[in-house]
Amino acid sequence: MGTNYYWYSTNQCPTCHHIEAPLHIGKSSVGWAFGLRIHPEQDINTLDDWKKKWMTGEIKDKYNKVITAQEMINVITNRAHIYMD
Repeated sequence: MGTNYYWYSTNQCPTCHHIEAPLHIGKSSVGWAFGLRIHPEQDINTLDDWKKKWMTGEIKDKYNKVITAQEMINVITNRAHIYMD
């Protein structure tokens, strides 16, 4: 089992009221490295690009729980690996 994370825009076009579609950030699965998704068409190719994107909008997990940017960074970078003999 894993948890998917998404970025949601909070900016709405004042004219047509369009809101940018959510972007998949990636998936966290126990025992695996975080699967960070890139979106070259959105100029999102690295974690640093994502960090800039997170300055606007909000991050939610698949359960619709809002996650702070710092919490998202922790999910991505603080991975524990358990090795069994």
